[in-house]
Amino acid sequence: MTDEICELLATVASSRPLVLVIEDLEHADQASWDVCERLATHLGDSRILLCLTGDDSFASESRARFATVRRHYEVRLGNLSQDDLRQWIGDLFAERATADACTTHLAQRGTLTPLLAAHTLHALVDRRALTYANGTWRAVDLTSLAWAPPEPNAAGVLARRLDLMSPKARAILGELAVLGDGFEVDVALAAGIGDEAELLDAIDEALAAALVCEDGAEPGAAFAFTHREVARAARETVDGMRLRRVHERIARGLEQVRPVALFEIAEHYDRAGMADRAFEYALLAAARAVSIQAYGDATTAYQRARAHVTVPAQRRRLDELVAELPIRPSRAGVA
Repeated sequence: MTDEICELLATVASSRPLVLVIEDLEHADQASWDVCERLATHLGDSRILLCLTGDDSFASESRARFATVRRHYEVRLGNLSQDDLRQWIGDLFAERATADACTTHLAQRGTLTPLLAAHTLHALVDRRALTYANGTWRAVDLTSLAWAPPEPNAAGVLARRLDLMSPKARAILGELAVLGDGFEVDVALAAGIGDEAELLDAIDEALAAALVCEDGAEPGAAFAFTHREVARAARETVDGMRLRRVHERIARGLEQVRPVALFEIAEHYDRAGMADRAFEYALLAAARAVSIQAYGDATTAYQRARAHVTVPAQRRRLDELVAELPIRPSRAGVA
């Protein structure tokens, strides 16, 4: 399957230049990594630009994977400098006095990540320190805004922004984050994450707060959190006593409306602590991976299944399936 995908992309690129952008590659499954590595290695003179983004903590592994690629370039993006901040704020606000007050407020922390800077501004709107009037954003009180204590970190500002949501919306948003960084409305409804009116009201509230955005071609069908840290903060609002039950509801919802999402169902049953169902779905996920020659993902699924073996018959069955996997040569630098 990897070869077929690469051949298809090369064919498309033969008629017009092709740019592929894959974000957050540290979360990619093994099959996706196989395609990226094969494509990067065999680009040759193909008119394909492959852009991969990843967290800095993942950079060393990424470099190892692409160390042998001749045309491999790395661009590291740092935090916003004071000049970056001043230019960005100046472009955002038409009123100079408001722009200067916001710049002063943000500059108290020195360098900032784009995530922290953006949500600090959203928090100023939440607190009504910024108001929209006559077609532009203005500070309600320039001095108070400029010298208000800065937000300490992204986790803190996101937690406070979530606290300002209505209790029902915050609870629903937390369960949506358990479903995933991106989610589909029909899956959320099947999982019992609120009734339709409650779910849509919560999504509307999160859209207005810039915590989620639409994600997909069909309007209103799918959404995603605006950043994985936003999703992480939302998940942390879910009470630990309820978390297993939420995972179980999501797994059952996926069974109803996305029965082919075998890896996801297996993961949610795993996190729900339902050993037998997690074991069976992990085997089904492995079989699906084997059918498309994604042997790395099959191995991962079998490892998940092994964690849920409860009787000798399951262990024998699993050992037989693992023994049938083709032996693949190891690749230097690949985890």
